[in-house]
Formats: sequence, structure tokens, C-alpha cells
Amino acid sequence: VSDQRNRFHWNPTAARELFNFGRWIFFSTLLTYIATHVSTLLYGYFLGVSLLGVFWIALNLAKAIQALGQHLAGSVGFPALSELYRRDINAFYYRLRHVRLILTVPFIVGLLLACWIGPWFVSLVYHANYWEAGWMLSFLAAAFLAERINTTYGNAYMAMGRPDLVMLVVFLHVVVGLPLIMTGYYLAGAQGFLMGLVAEHWLMYIA
Repeated sequence: VSDQRNRFHWNPTAARELFNFGRWIFFSTLLTYIATHVSTLLYGYFLGVSLLGVFWIALNLAKAIQALGQHLAGSVGFPALSELYRRDINAFYYRLRHVRLILTVPFIVGLLLACWIGPWFVSLVYHANYWEAGWMLSFLAAAFLAERINTTYGNAYMAMGRPDLVMLVVFLHVVVGLPLIMTGYYLAGAQGFLMGLVAEHWLMYIA
């Protein structure tokens, strides 16, 4: 049995690395929180009482596919990429393509299917009062297609120790997304609102 005792110790190098990495996580989390809650307020303001409930039905259906992909990316993709980046940077860039294919292709197929049969599925499962959720589901699935691809880039940035790039993307979501959504609404009402949402996600893919 070792006689060595555990004691408090200040490691300046570890503290500096933790601060440099953690500050970007803090700011990106703060921006995500703000963007999420502002979006929720906008949903209620632009869609109104009559469409808000229908919209949430469509949103939850689309998120059922997206949430599984996010969970796998966070619990499997990010740890695997982080370990690979620490061991072999060259192998990291080679394997990144394979990891991204595994974490995107099945869910892209599911989201494309939701785009295609969304209105039919809603009309089959829900009362006629909620059928407008069908076309909304198609729009939201199209937006989540881009988000599913973008999430794997975020996992790669984090594995590379570049949370600042993640924060930059979140910042662009806020700066670009709100004007697009508002412009879409004023041009084409509820459909324009969702078209702005789709455009925002695909512009983030380009970024």
C-alpha cells in the first residue's frame, strides 16, 4: 500500500487549458440558450395560437429522428474522434469521413422520408384539425437534414480542441437566422417563416 496521500494542488498548465477550452463552451452554451428561447418566442408570435399547437406536433415528429442522431454523435462520435485525434492526427482526417457517414446517412434517409411522406403520415395518424402539421413536418425535416450534417462538423471541431469554431457557428445561427425567419414571415406568412428556418440551416451548412 502506498503511503502517498492525496492533496490539493494547483496546476497552472492544466488550469490555463481548462480556461481556454471552457470559456468557448460557456459562450457557445449561452448563445445556444438565448437562440433557443428567442426562437420559442418567435414561434408563438409569428404562428399565433391556431398554428402553434400544430407546429409543435410537426416539430416533435421531426425531432424524433434528429434526437437519436444527436445522442449517438455526442455519446459515440465525439469520444471516438477525440481519442483518434490524440493518437494519430493523420488517421483522424481519414476516419472522420467514415464516422460522419455512419452518423449521418441513416438519419438523412429518415429525414428525407419524413419530407416525402410527412403530409400523408400526419393525415393518417391525426385528426383533420391537425393536418397542417404535415407540410410543416416536411419543412422541418428539410431543415434538420442540414443540422444533422452540421452536428458532425461540430463534433470534429470539439475533438480537435476548437470550441471557438462551434461558438462561431452558433453566433452565425443567431445573426443569420433571425432576419431570415422574420423576412420569410413577412413575405409569405407561416410558410415563409418555415422557409426562412430551412434557409438558415442550409446557410449554416455552407458556413
